[in-house]
Amino acid sequence: MELLFLPVILIVLFMLYQKGKFDKGEYKNNILVYLT
Repeated sequence: MELLFLPVILIVLFMLYQKGKFDKGEYKNNILVYLT
């Protein structure tokens, strides 16, 4: 079941990475929030 979420997580992280290019400060804060 977890395997099904892996592609979704990768896509979300990629989208956050793309957004992070334009807003690095907010990007870093969001990643810390998502990881905890």
